[in-house]
Amino acid sequence: MAVSSSSSINYNVYNYDMATPQFTPDGRLLQVEYASVAAEQSSPLLALQLKHDTIVLIAIKNSNTQNRMALLMDPQNPVCVAMSGVLADSVALLQGVLEESSNNRKRYNKELTILQVANVIAKACQQNSFGGGIRPYGSTMMVCGFCDAKQPVLYQTDPSGAILEAPCPETPNQVRWMIGGSQSLQRQLKQRINQALGRSPLDSSMADMIVLASRILIKETRKANKETKDKGAPASLEVVVLSPSLGGQRLTEEQLNAIQERISAKK
Repeated sequence: MAVSSSSSINYNVYNYDMATPQFTPDGRLLQVEYASVAAEQSSPLLALQLKHDTIVLIAIKNSNTQNRMALLMDPQNPVCVAMSGVLADSVALLQGVLEESSNNRKRYNKELTILQVANVIAKACQQNSFGGGIRPYGSTMMVCGFCDAKQPVLYQTDPSGAILEAPCPETPNQVRWMIGGSQSLQRQLKQRINQALGRSPLDSSMADMIVLASRILIKETRKANKETKDKGAPASLEVVVLSPSLGGQRLTEEQLNAIQERISAKK
């Protein structure tokens, strides 16, 4: 009996990645895989978990792009949505979150929980991952906030519509999660930053931790990208702090300049 060609893993990828998303004979959705790679084209965006359940998100921001992090300001439960990949796709997904959040306030007079925010993004991604006349969102998002017990929670959403919950670190002052950049760069950053934070004095302030992590983030990202032009020029940073007691805060230009000065002074 002849063996069906669909049972073979030898196939021409161009039959599956140039038109409507469809499964390959070995069960892959190539366009979704390509969309997932889009996040690697962004610079890394990391989330530090510090003492007192504080989350600090740090990203390198290109001077010609808008912010990569959006704060959904609920005084009781702030949520930060961080974006990597195709910026236009990320903004479209964020717009869907804002619309759903507005509808939820009108219907129930309350804000979306952090898990609901992640579900809104994941649902939109899943709906675009398979169908005619559409393509997957080339965006990987990180949703950060606090659960009812005021414990920090981080979720990652993928172009497939999957949701991953970031595990809680065993000790504070560590990298909890990261999106953007290649996997090898992420591993290098996590190892180096965790080692540096582990060697820092016990009385180190939050500003000390941010400066330390930012310096390594800038150095390793530039090395990975083989940047030589304007290597000594300060990188533009974006920093958001989430605290169960103080809420969410985006560092001001003055605060970021102070961090930049400390980073440059140590070079």
